Amino acid sequence: DCLDWSASAAEVEAAINGFKSLTDHLVPVEVDLTARVVAGTTLRVSNSTAAWKRDLADGRDRRPHFDGKVFTGDMIRVNGSDAVYRVVSISADGTSIELGSNLVVDPIYAIDSAPLYVVEDAVTVSRSGLGNATTAVTAVQVLADAKLYSSSSASGHGLFKIQVTHNGESRQTNCIAFAASADDVALEFDALEFDLNGDGLINDEGHVEVVRNGDGGASSGYGYEYVFNFVGPDNSQGGFSGSQSSVLGGNAPTIEIVSVGSANGCQDPRGPEIRLDSVTATTRHNRTSMELSENVALTLSPGDRIRIEGTEDENRLYTVKATSTYR
Repeated sequence: DCLDWSASAAEVEAAINGFKSLTDHLVPVEVDLTARVVAGTTLRVSNSTAAWKRDLADGRDRRPHFDGKVFTGDMIRVNGSDAVYRVVSISADGTSIELGSNLVVDPIYAIDSAPLYVVEDAVTVSRSGLGNATTAVTAVQVLADAKLYSSSSASGHGLFKIQVTHNGESRQTNCIAFAASADDVALEFDALEFDLNGDGLINDEGHVEVVRNGDGGASSGYGYEYVFNFVGPDNSQGGFSGSQSSVLGGNAPTIEIVSVGSANGCQDPRGPEIRLDSVTATTRHNRTSMELSENVALTLSPGDRIRIEGTEDENRLYTVKATSTYR
């Protein structure tokens, strides 16, 4: 029969152990179920075997006996009966057993030489879990070598993008600000508009919950960790009851941090800056050198990171490779 959702372990165990093909083990002893023999709680071995008929001539009894094949405490079932009986005792000569309750057999099965079965539970079932769907968890980190400022995602000038790959398709978010909140990252995920419930509509918000860990300080690697919990829709809310989700279990999307910085269409990370108000720079398009209005050795050294106002991308950072002084 069909089992209810959240059925108890005992109910599942009983259902499985209800299959006789799993629980019933044939005993090499046939029994007599004819009306003249079956009396209350007593069950006797068959008298119709060929060995028994031969034995009548010399008074010997070579019939298979219960002893050594059935034991006190065993649960047995006879042919044609759904009921199970407990063996209370076995006679001294091994030709009969006493049961814990009266034997009831359908008349059409009340025959001699009927099969006998010892019944043992096939399985023991335990239940765990709360009945919730299996959820996958993915964590990604955005770290730095030194403290950074929160970047702005206005006009696409966030620090990085997130690439989500689901069911073989990859999509990228807009540039996301450094130190973006968990809610902001979740909104960017939803904006990718994957059809997670398979209904062909744009109504798939809330299938992922995002948690942000860290404070951007040294103990957090000067960054943050974003944990994506693929929980599926909240079916307890009105209007979404029974909604499915393709992000559950082993089918969870793959999450990657991509397109970091200005070279990839976002904004380079910003840290503490010193504005050189007394220095101006002369630059030329597509050149890797520039001239300063003061002695460069007094202001810059190889390895410094600089940002230049008035360039096409004022958020882009450049690394000083070398300096020289002209007289």
